[in-house]
Amino acid sequence: MADVRVQLPVKIVDPTTDANQAGVSAAGNLNVAVNLALPAGTNNIGDVDVLTLPALVAGTANIGDVDVLSVVPGTAATNLGKAEDDPHTTGDVGVMVLGIRDDTLSIFSGIENDYEPFHMTSTGRLYVSATVDAALPTGANNIGDVDVLTLPALVAGTANIGDVDVISQIPGTGATNLGKAEDAAHVTGDTGVFMLAVRQNTATALAGTDGDYIPLIVDTNGRLHVTDPNAGTGVPTVPVVTADSAAAIAAGTEDTTIQTADLGGTTKKLAGIDLTASVAFKARIAEVVNGVETNRSILFGQAGNTIQWRPPHKNYFNITFAANAGFDGWRAAMTNMDTSEAADLYATFYTED
Repeated sequence: MADVRVQLPVKIVDPTTDANQAGVSAAGNLNVAVNLALPAGTNNIGDVDVLTLPALVAGTANIGDVDVLSVVPGTAATNLGKAEDDPHTTGDVGVMVLGIRDDTLSIFSGIENDYEPFHMTSTGRLYVSATVDAALPTGANNIGDVDVLTLPALVAGTANIGDVDVISQIPGTGATNLGKAEDAAHVTGDTGVFMLAVRQNTATALAGTDGDYIPLIVDTNGRLHVTDPNAGTGVPTVPVVTADSAAAIAAGTEDTTIQTADLGGTTKKLAGIDLTASVAFKARIAEVVNGVETNRSILFGQAGNTIQWRPPHKNYFNITFAANAGFDGWRAAMTNMDTSEAADLYATFYTED
């Protein structure tokens, strides 16, 4: 038979204590416990620079997936961590915050909620979007082209400069406020904006041309100058009332002439006309100079109703009539609008100088 190799068993023991023996696993592997402290100095594990890592603390410390469960940054002066609400202390250690120089201010991220770095000007100033809610300092201080010398101090709250939407700048309606509520009763001592007028004993134009701004003007007693359509006294100058009619105007007859007396060689104002008939009618109001009509208005009336026509202002129809080379005056050329009945037509003219 073949020779049998004889292998002697080996036992590893503590030379001073026989009971301290090395163990072997079921797979025949020697059980080994590693308790090796990292040596001092500049020591790297793989690509891991341990110069800036804190010393590994006791407990569950893994090197491999670098899951250091028990590392706490700390909040002391030499720790990177700082506690909320702690005061600043000279020499505290921290992490420097960096921004990106961006001379023309452009966006680097793709969409809203992406991470985006701080943007800095060429001189290192941070781009910001700010709401100014501080009171302006006293003195002659301008913002851009805005003269703030006469502006009140900005009020506390949401006050914006830009679109000038000062949300909390409400005038109020109290005794010392400029604003006053509609229908509120007057109270002695109420604050308001004083409205001024210019004293002119005799009303004359102040502005340069038609359409310019002009102040209110008052007389020597402070009474406001106003326009009186009846020339101050309200009494017409040399008033004349002329009544004329046309009898039995056939149904459908057009432009029956009813007019004033001849006014040639005078200047007259037409103050109004009354027109009526027992049938529906039409009337052309015209001024006639030397027999030539110029139509001014066209009116329609119902049977039995009177039209009382008045110009917007008496000077609208202020006519200087020529010497007689034909009829001069005002005329109502009336038409019987009824299709079957003849009727009388009536007109009353009111004139004055």
